[in-house]
Amino acid sequence: MARMCGCVLDLESRRGVEWVRVEIWKAQDEVPVAAAFTGRFGEFRLEHESFIEPSELFFKIFNEDGQIRAIEEQSFCRMETEIHVTLLADQRCDMNVRDLFIASLDELRNNEQAVINRLHALPNGGWLFFLNPLNALSEAGIRLTQSAKNDFLKEFPFARNADHAGYNAVRSAKGPQTTTITLQGIFKGKES
Repeated sequence: MARMCGCVLDLESRRGVEWVRVEIWKAQDEVPVAAAFTGRFGEFRLEHESFIEPSELFFKIFNEDGQIRAIEEQSFCRMETEIHVTLLADQRCDMNVRDLFIASLDELRNNEQAVINRLHALPNGGWLFFLNPLNALSEAGIRLTQSAKNDFLKEFPFARNADHAGYNAVRSAKGPQTTTITLQGIFKGKES
């Protein structure tokens, strides 16, 4: 039996979010691998039959009003037979928009305009992408497989040096930045 435990924190206050449902999913599955409700301080524990590599998973969080955005904080921490994770619940996002699953760099190119639209829908989305592209894509509901992430990092090696402190500062800002970044595209244009 594999175990995963962690907590759900509110994105803005960083306090535990109680009584929300946490689900773990594999990218192409139609049902969650496991689910649990958070306790009084946002803590949860999930168990599933077999160990799943954390890079293959993503999370969904639901409150009584429906789904809210789950943002993975940092990365997984493996401790013997358990995996620990901290999730941030962004209750500001409109979850009527379904996650977009991307399995390759070509799929990302083919969905470039939809990706840009999702990034611009985030508060300070252009800045977030500039500071930490992979985190910004995740916040925008773009779910990259591990293979797609690896290809992305080959195409955009600067993304390996993401500014986590700057990203978190911009993400927690109460309003727009003084300077706005508007994305025109992610990939270089075709040369004629």
